[in-house]
Amino acid sequence: MTKAIRNQYAQLGVDNYYKTNADVYQNPHEEIITSLISQSLDRIDYGESIYDLCCGNGLVTKLLNQNIRFIKGIDPYMASQYREQTGKDCFELDFKQMSQNINLPKVNTIVCSFALHLCPESLLPNVLYNLSQLAQQLVIITPNKKPNITQFWEMTDKIVQDRVRLQIYKRK
Repeated sequence: MTKAIRNQYAQLGVDNYYKTNADVYQNPHEEIITSLISQSLDRIDYGESIYDLCCGNGLVTKLLNQNIRFIKGIDPYMASQYREQTGKDCFELDFKQMSQNINLPKVNTIVCSFALHLCPESLLPNVLYNLSQLAQQLVIITPNKKPNITQFWEMTDKIVQDRVRLQIYKRK
């Protein structure tokens, strides 16, 4: 399933993929994300407020909803599905918009699952900087070693399962 989505991203582009598949999208990584979030609860304090960046249909929100007072999604493609499935609000921002000056309320933690490695390299430094202005902590779940985050954030912990990494960063 993962390769199929990656191939469709390459073939259709991310925008077109979600325009045609948003209504039927199901997260192919649900099992591993659920496991990693569960393991992380004993290792980090997510705080009382979170942005679920590139939230999709809200899997991370659903997993953390019991423990967190304020969760809001950020996703340009799946905002309506997120709202429908979680009952929570969602900012419809893409990486280009996230790389520009954004005026969002600050939160304790930003969680980004299976998406930040897709951010164009040219936008990544500005995106990371802007995220560092919004939160003290950044949690990235990624299927590979990308993105390589060295600016604005310092890795404090990592959980690896089946080559998928949940990386925890504190703002520098």
